[in-house]
Amino acid sequence: MKFPVLALTAFVARLAVADSRPADTGTDAAAFDFEKVKLSKPLNWSPGRTLSRERINFYYGEPLHKYDAESWADYVLKKCKTDDKDDCYSTISYQATNSGSPKYRLWFGVTFRAAASEKDLERNKDVTDSIVYSIKRLGLQGSSEDEADGQIVVDL
Repeated sequence: MKFPVLALTAFVARLAVADSRPADTGTDAAAFDFEKVKLSKPLNWSPGRTLSRERINFYYGEPLHKYDAESWADYVLKKCKTDDKDDCYSTISYQATNSGSPKYRLWFGVTFRAAASEKDLERNKDVTDSIVYSIKRLGLQGSSEDEADGQIVVDL
């Protein structure tokens, strides 16, 4: 079935953020690709308002001596793909000072129910070593140009 791309704009926009994994089917999130989000330096990013509390799945924290930035980011992504697999679309991992007393540095990780990009983050002077992973957006496959009227159409 072919539909003009312009007629599908709203539909595709909803699909870009909708859950592409059917609920309660045992679908493994590991089957879905995540990509590392390229962040502007310095890497002092933390979740912004668009990644509000309603979109947070879980917080994770560990002492600095247990991980480096890459291994901590891998750990948080693994949690996203396993423990949170039915509702996880992005992660952020970073180093920051705890809010308790005494003050010390920790690794923090958060998983979200929303895809994330740099625009969803904010700078934080206490944060270092930020790494973000976000689920890859599904591309439009099978699109072609309809020669009759020059419209781009998508085969569904």
